[in-house]
Amino acid sequence: MPFLFRKIDNKRRWDKDASFSWLELHDIQADPVTDLKTSQNILSVYCIDDERSNLDRVVAAIAATRDRFDILDYILFDQRILSEIDVKIEKTIGKTPDEQVNNCHLQLVELSGFKLVNLAKVILNKGETDRVLKKYVAKLIKDGIAAGQIDRSRTGLKEDQLAEI
Repeated sequence: MPFLFRKIDNKRRWDKDASFSWLELHDIQADPVTDLKTSQNILSVYCIDDERSNLDRVVAAIAATRDRFDILDYILFDQRILSEIDVKIEKTIGKTPDEQVNNCHLQLVELSGFKLVNLAKVILNKGETDRVLKKYVAKLIKDGIAAGQIDRSRTGLKEDQLAEI
């Protein structure tokens, strides 16, 4: 079963080892939920194959939508957990400068506040976080542009960043 990828603002928010003694049993801290920002009760994610062979390409495409090279934090979680918490998935076309990555785009739809918090709980327990360093992000984007995978004219990168390519 494939994994789902979601860019997050700060992987430290998802630290499973952090001590939150003030939380009640089965509760979670609120900060991770902010990384699951929805629009119209929809959360955007990208599908990563079982072998994770498309992970770097998704990272590059998502990172290329930003205005500068920078670290990229993300969470990965097994798609099967969505059925455990009754979250619906719809396939849609993404909006990155890489058409192949756009075809890996999914939306988690009809998300209520309750379902969103449950999703955060399950991801905290079963998902994994990672960080791609700025230098490697830049390399992935440069390689993607050179290979014709990323449309340079559709990136969000500022001119000074594009000049480095």
